[in-house]
Amino acid sequence: MSDNWWNKAEEIVDNATEKVQNWWSVETPFKKQEEVESIAKEMDSRIKASGNTIIEKPVVENSFQNKLKEQESSNRYNIVNEEGFMGAYQFGEDRLTDYKKANKIEFTNEEFKSNKELQDKVFKWHVDDIISNIKKKGLDKYIGKKILGIEVTMDGLVGVAHLGGKQGMQEFLESNGKKNPKDSNGTSLSDYLQKFN
Repeated sequence: MSDNWWNKAEEIVDNATEKVQNWWSVETPFKKQEEVESIAKEMDSRIKASGNTIIEKPVVENSFQNKLKEQESSNRYNIVNEEGFMGAYQFGEDRLTDYKKANKIEFTNEEFKSNKELQDKVFKWHVDDIISNIKKKGLDKYIGKKILGIEVTMDGLVGVAHLGGKQGMQEFLESNGKKNPKDSNGTSLSDYLQKFN
């Protein structure tokens, strides 16, 4: 293998890495998978054009996803808490039922806990569903404003809805933070607005 090919491959990977980093720095909670795939395809096509192949594409996760997993489960996919919330993102039975109905799929709690790919799919659907709800109800008008001294961002809203549900997030916004319940660990909706800001 020539040094020329290696330099070319490194240049392509560096270019794609820079694109991904720049792309994730834009303030949105969950980037469209199609855009990630587009960058990966561009990398593949450039490398294949030189007559070579790349062994494996890196998996790209955004910072919101990583922060949520760390907060909810310390990145453990097989965990179940005392209240029955499970997996890396700590989904409850109700949210999993929503996912099953929306996607016409069935699985057991054991299958869910043991399947990282399924948990990540549910997470993506969950975030997309929350964002769709935010836009549909016009709640994105709060983005850039401050509630309880905390600037509202899309990531923050998704975090609030993850903790308190879509309705809880809406009531928090519309009450200007007066409706700010805590979970059993003492974490409030405003805590999540701050954490995922």
